[in-house]
Formats: sequence, structure tokens, C-alpha cells
Amino acid sequence: MKTGKKRGKLLAKSLVLTVLASLALAPAAAATQGFQPADKGRLIIVEEPDTMSTYVEFYKGEDEHPKSELTWVEGRTPGSKAVQLDGVNEYLRLWHNQLKFSQMTYSGWFYWKGAAEGQPDEAKYGQRLFTMSRRVDNYLTFSPWMRDAGKKDEQGRILDGLYLNFSMGKGRDFLLEKWNPAVDGEENYSIPMNEWHHVALTADGQRMKLYIDGRLWFDEAFVKTMAEMAALQFTVGGTIWDTPTFNGLVDDTYLYNFALSEDQVRIAAGGGDPMDTQATVPGPSQPYIPTEPTQPGPTAPSGGASVPGESDNYSFFLGTIFGLPKLTVYLVGGLLILFIILCVVVNIYYIRKRNRKGGGGR
Repeated sequence: MKTGKKRGKLLAKSLVLTVLASLALAPAAAATQGFQPADKGRLIIVEEPDTMSTYVEFYKGEDEHPKSELTWVEGRTPGSKAVQLDGVNEYLRLWHNQLKFSQMTYSGWFYWKGAAEGQPDEAKYGQRLFTMSRRVDNYLTFSPWMRDAGKKDEQGRILDGLYLNFSMGKGRDFLLEKWNPAVDGEENYSIPMNEWHHVALTADGQRMKLYIDGRLWFDEAFVKTMAEMAALQFTVGGTIWDTPTFNGLVDDTYLYNFALSEDQVRIAAGGGDPMDTQATVPGPSQPYIPTEPTQPGPTAPSGGASVPGESDNYSFFLGTIFGLPKLTVYLVGGLLILFIILCVVVNIYYIRKRNRKGGGGR
């Protein structure tokens, strides 16, 4: 009887230790750095010079520069500041430790200027408000104006306007493209230049939604978590393709580790704080008016160069299983296997001990 009790206590202690270790390791494996609050919060990409997240880095080409070299100009509201990106090689960057979330929202204000000074007019095509990527076939990106006469709908209308694109898998096993078909040379659906506009993208593991000035623009079934993408970097204004960087101003821009609701997006587009539970939801905004078409430009590429420094050496540990980070599943699974092995060893030990006692009594 005492032997059975000892064995039961030992197994119980082992189970408790396994559960505690799993609970301790799981959050650590899935945690994202820089978000306030950590569980359901936001990371400040651009707000004011003294509130910018320390995790946001400033780049010119492939070289990181001190954030003190950022150009701050008057923002969209009196007394506020916005970051100016030159459209030549400047952009902001976050790394993978800030991208370990299953849901997300990217929300910000943009004053897009089109082609940078000294560049041809065609340089306005293919600039990116943001790109979240792992490699050239794992990315989520949004362009204020992409033109590709090779992309057509059944009526022969082409891609000529804003462009949302998600791709995952070396063979593009999962590809999502959203754009408004336009009559070539007669119309386009680009975001107007030299005006402030609010853009928000949400992904909750069920649907992906794009909002322009608080109005729902695209709504698509999207049964993928952002963690499955295993992104290595997130750039504001940057690109992993042979296209110009963003030329314009960026203000009040945030990354959330959860999906904002439609009302919260409308609050942000109205200039309010979407995390303020007392904020008033503004009425529907007027739809933005697409800019007048210009002479057709060259086709902008949808693929291109790889992400510098990228490696797939850790791909086994990245992504998700059953909606959970792979590393968490591996750790918990390993601990459970260890517990099972321990149970078997303990049982074998006590069975042999009991048999020895039984043999000695005969």
C-alpha cells in the first residue's frame, strides 16, 4: 500500500511539474516584444519623436541609420509631427520578435506624394505602404498604386490602382490578390496623392479586411494566422522588389497584435484612439475619389529580389500547428513525452521491486 502511495505521489509531482513547465514556456515562445499591453496591445511605429517604439529601426537602403536622422515635419494636425520618407531608399523596419502574433492590425495615416523629385513619373507605381515578409514568396504587402496591364478580369479591365497582395509557400501555395478592375486609360483606383488618407488592414484568422478612410474596401475569407507566415521583417515604405520606396509622410501609424473591429477602425480614421473604450464612433466617411488617370506606365513587377540575410535554417521552428506557434507545440509535446517516459520508468521500477519482494518471501 505504501509503495502504491509513493508511486502515486511521484507521478502527481511529475505531472504538476510538466504542466507548470508547459505554462511557463508557452507564453515565452509566443510572446511579442514592444506591444503595450503585451497581450492585446499596440506598437507605436510613428507618432511623435519621443513616443516612437525603440524596436522601430530607420534604414537607408540596406544600412541602418540612427533615428535622430529621421526627417520630422508638420503632421496632419496642427502641432503634431510626421515622418517624411524620401522615396529613394528610406524606410522603417521591425524584426521578427515583434511579429509573433496570430492576429494583426496595421493602421496609419499617409500623405503620398507619388514619384520622388528627380525620378520619372512611372516611379509612383509599386511603392509600398508596408510589406511584411519572410522571403519573396512569403509576404503581405499593400501598394497605393500598382499598374499591371497583364492582370485582367473577364471584361478585360486591368490592375490600375491600389493593390493588396498576400503570398505564402515556395510555389505560392496560397495567393490572395485584391484590386479594383479599371478600364485601361480611362480610370484608376489609386489612393489620391498629396492628401492625408487613413489606411487600416486587419486579419483575425478568419477574414482579412482593408479599410480606406474608415470605409471597408476589401473583405476576403482568410483562414490563415499571421504566425503561419513566420515573417522575418515588417517595413513601412520599404520593398523587397525592384520598385521605389514610399515617397511621402507617415503619421500616427501603429501595429496591433489583434484585429481591430470595424468601429475601432472608424474611430482611428476619425482621429480618435481605437483603444479608448469611451471613444465615440464617427459616422460613415465619404469615399475617397480616385485620382484622374495619367498616361499608362510600365508594368510593375509583383516579384523580385530576396530579403537580405534571410535564411530558412529555422523554418522547422517557425509557423503554427493547430493555430499555435510550432515552438510552443514542440516544447509542450516534448514535455508530455518526457512525462510518459517517466511514468513508464516509474511503473517498471515498482513492478520489479514488488516482484523482488515477492520472490524473497517464497
